[in-house]
Amino acid sequence: MEFQPLKRSTTQRGLATLFAASSLLLWSGDSQAFPDRVVTIVTTVAAGGSIDAVARTVAQGLGEELKGTVIVEPRPGAGGNTAASFVSKAPADGHTILFAASSTLAINPHLYKSPPFDADSDFEIIALPARVNQILVVNPKLGVSSAKDFIERLKSTSSQLSYGTSGIGSLSHLTSEVLALRTGGSPVHIPYRGIAPAMTDLLAAQIDFMFDSATSIPNIKDGKLKALAVVGPKRLAGLPDVPTLHEAGITGMEFTNGWYVVAVPKATPRAVVDLLSSKIRDIMKSDRSQKLIADMGLETTDVPASEMTGIIASDRRQVGEALATIKIEKY
Repeated sequence: MEFQPLKRSTTQRGLATLFAASSLLLWSGDSQAFPDRVVTIVTTVAAGGSIDAVARTVAQGLGEELKGTVIVEPRPGAGGNTAASFVSKAPADGHTILFAASSTLAINPHLYKSPPFDADSDFEIIALPARVNQILVVNPKLGVSSAKDFIERLKSTSSQLSYGTSGIGSLSHLTSEVLALRTGGSPVHIPYRGIAPAMTDLLAAQIDFMFDSATSIPNIKDGKLKALAVVGPKRLAGLPDVPTLHEAGITGMEFTNGWYVVAVPKATPRAVVDLLSSKIRDIMKSDRSQKLIADMGLETTDVPASEMTGIIASDRRQVGEALATIKIEKY
């Protein structure tokens, strides 16, 4: 018997068309109704830093694009856990957005015994608006002229160098300890309550070196600090004469750089997630955003949505392996 294809009746075809149209209306409705009130971008740091500056640029752009009010609300504390916990418990409708360094989602799950959120199940990553390329900076009084000279000093047993960070488990701490592992050095860690007081002591030669990005740029350009290297994988556009650590013979440290991450609660409607992701990526492509990123010693990115979760998961895995070797005690 010859096979005869099934022919749908006119009624069946009509129902199928109606269903498809209804689905499209529902999808569109989710995004068209958004936002219906103030959108709050919750940051993990106090006002004034680079995360805050980029978040405010995104907030301004989203307000213009969505024709609504978008505000930035700093909720600093516990290495970003305070802000992340707040957003994870917010209604999953796109009106509450987390803006953080990737350390909040990549380092904190390894650093805290009982983090107040689950980095995978509580959040949907919607944008990676910038990548950090950390800079190794020293006080000129240290008397080293290159990364190779610095590494020799770091490895020396005759004088133990000290370094400052924004706190235990921060990206600056992780990067410094991984450098020590790669070189065989044993510097002394001086943790501070934020990057600003650490920078103040570096400028006063109270500590010898640190890893930083945005905060150090003006002081490098004014000659108050000396930039010896950037982590990489490539040189910074704003500091083209500063080599990468790879050029100095130190490889495999790129995972310590981190990203700026924008995320919403996991159950946020797909239409809203896609809308916010698209708008933020467009905002970060503007000339104003590109200049801001370059001036702060960050790197512009345009990461496809399909790759974002995998990038953070990969960084979290490598961070976990590094922390296990460093043996930082959990909180």
